[in-house]
Amino acid sequence: MCFEKVAEVVGEKIAERGWDYFIQNKVRDLEERASYWTAQIMGSQIYHAVIKLSKTGVLLDAQCNCPYNHAYCKHIAALWFAVLDREQKIDKSSLGISSHVDKQTQDTSNIFSAAFSPSPIAYQDLIDDVKKICNKARNGCSYYQASAFASSIQQIINQRHLFSLEEQFELLQLIYKRLITIIEKSDDSDGLIGDAIITCLNESEVIYEEADEVLQKKIEKFWKTLAENPDKHWIAETEGIADIWLDAMLNKKVPPQKLLKWIDDQQTTVSSYQQDKWHQRTLRLLYMINQEQAIAFLEQHLEIPEFLSRYTTLLMNRGDYKEAEALLLNAVKKGGSGKLRGEWLYQLIELSERQKDTEKIAHYAKLLTFAGFGLNVSAFERWKECYQPSEWVEVRNQTIKKLKGATILIAQIYQHERLWDDLAKLLRISNDVSLIKQFLNVLPKEYHIEIARHLFKLKMKEFKTIQTGRTAYQRWCYDIRELKQAYPALQHEIKAALSALREQYQNRPAFIEELDRILLNLAWYREELP
Repeated sequence: MCFEKVAEVVGEKIAERGWDYFIQNKVRDLEERASYWTAQIMGSQIYHAVIKLSKTGVLLDAQCNCPYNHAYCKHIAALWFAVLDREQKIDKSSLGISSHVDKQTQDTSNIFSAAFSPSPIAYQDLIDDVKKICNKARNGCSYYQASAFASSIQQIINQRHLFSLEEQFELLQLIYKRLITIIEKSDDSDGLIGDAIITCLNESEVIYEEADEVLQKKIEKFWKTLAENPDKHWIAETEGIADIWLDAMLNKKVPPQKLLKWIDDQQTTVSSYQQDKWHQRTLRLLYMINQEQAIAFLEQHLEIPEFLSRYTTLLMNRGDYKEAEALLLNAVKKGGSGKLRGEWLYQLIELSERQKDTEKIAHYAKLLTFAGFGLNVSAFERWKECYQPSEWVEVRNQTIKKLKGATILIAQIYQHERLWDDLAKLLRISNDVSLIKQFLNVLPKEYHIEIARHLFKLKMKEFKTIQTGRTAYQRWCYDIRELKQAYPALQHEIKAALSALREQYQNRPAFIEELDRILLNLAWYREELP
């Protein structure tokens, strides 16, 4: 059984990531039970996977309790590789390691392993190993080379405590400089190289706290260089390296006026999208120098959302409600991100509460209730508090009528108000499979069978419109299997319908294979696994 055969079923990306987990020994407690194989897969959490294989190693069925919502995940692939390896049905030489697991990954791992023998580590040897590993990756890492590369680097960083503070910083500085170049050429989709860069920055802060004055100056110079080149050192900028350096300078009693001059110099070179952060740093220093100057600067830059919120809070504290409301309403009308619009509406509610204006509280709470992608429950409750119970029923029902096609919002209102009959009625007439799946289990159990039967009928209709191909068949069959397992009362109906479908589409072997897997019974797996 070669890599390509596994990839043919689960997809090449999933197979690559599963292989990566397998070779990193993340498949634990592998056990065979009555032709099923189970294991714990050590991912971001511990996941439990189970598979059934034919005598020739073909995957017959699989389950995993990870949140991945497609047919096969990397944990299943990793378990498959582990079983094939256990039964000696996997030919590692035929896996195409040079093309799929890339020789560079092996080389970096081998260099790392050699570096960390049980014998005492010499500092210069460690530096040499960093250079060797980084030289291997100088042209960048593929997605799953990045995992081995970043793991090697992180483990080297973990050895820093064996050396002096001066050597520790020199090591981190070297690693940082190499990684910031390598990451630009790499597929760091999981952020592993980025995490190693952030570790270097965080560890430099730890060393700074313990360092003498001479070493502190070296670290400050390093931070300042990163802060002055935010385009190149964008991860450091995101982690607030300029603020870290400013904090260090302020703690050393450097006058805010001098630091303000430095910020002014930086603002002439930074890109437009970075300007807001630098304006915030200016405001921070101005408040230390002269509060009136700071407020004037705040007022000059109300196009910055954070400044607008801060300025309107000042106005509200002064009692200038009319001006604060006008500014916030103008910001809400202009739009902005859902988060910002929500913050401004929260401020408008707070402003109205200070004025004890119930009508405005209700108006702004209603706007906030529907300001995002779903129902804002806290705003909904605040809106509801503005009415007597009898009044609220009428207000709520009128609102639902006006929502019309916004079925998710209507369903969320029914759910929150516990209007189960109304929610069930909405799902019974809906043709939206995703809506029904989202709210089916919200309903009390007495509604489940009827709605699940409706969902199954929709899925049967959906089959006529899906694209041909194994991936599409897997996704469709996965949903049907979930229904079959969740609602035993429907099993006979589902089996009868699937048998008819199987007869009708005998000329689609990939579909027939996926369909046959639905009939496998994995009840013992759900009961016995922790």
